[in-house]
Amino acid sequence: MKKRKIKREKTKYNILITALIPLLILLLSFRLLVFDTNFYEKEFDKNNVYEFFNKETVNRELNSLFNYFINNKELTTNFFNQKEKIHLEDVKILINGAINLLIILSFLFFMALIYYYRNKKLHGFLNSLMFGGLLTLIYLIIILFLVLFNFKGLFLNFHLIMFDNDYWMLNPETDNLIVLFPTQFFYDAIIRIMIYSVIISLVFIGFSYYIRRLYYSKT
Repeated sequence: MKKRKIKREKTKYNILITALIPLLILLLSFRLLVFDTNFYEKEFDKNNVYEFFNKETVNRELNSLFNYFINNKELTTNFFNQKEKIHLEDVKILINGAINLLIILSFLFFMALIYYYRNKKLHGFLNSLMFGGLLTLIYLIIILFLVLFNFKGLFLNFHLIMFDNDYWMLNPETDNLIVLFPTQFFYDAIIRIMIYSVIISLVFIGFSYYIRRLYYSKT
């Protein structure tokens, strides 16, 4: 009876790891993108941002934003109005929250790896890794469907859920933030995050499959 209870508890733990891996992968992909200056520069060029502001100004404000988000420094210019600064403060909280959650999940991920390895149950962890990667791919297919067929609705609902005010409702005629980051920017960002997530998922699946074969060949 006791052995059955222990087995049942371990099964739940495997399910928990599997369920958390998609979130880990998406957060990691988000982190890879959010401070990728090359992506921003390509988007600025694609969305004709340099027709509104010169490149030096855009780069200066982008660096100022990065310092604001990463190093907690104040925005050094009056490029953004008060409404935009309030929204950027909300965005900063969201970004830092996502990164902190990624750190926590990464810690739990490696602790689980150590636990399974020390208890000689590495195959259980590898199973979770593989199924988690597959589950991520399933989620990505669903997200891709939503992005392709109802991006505006998805984008709107995201803002309604994540922000408890209307400061995100910007006007391109009065707010520079929406000129720098139009809707197309976020569409491309989501697609890029999904591409990163697919790659990481395949790495997880491939790594799990390879180590499993190596493990069983030795046993």
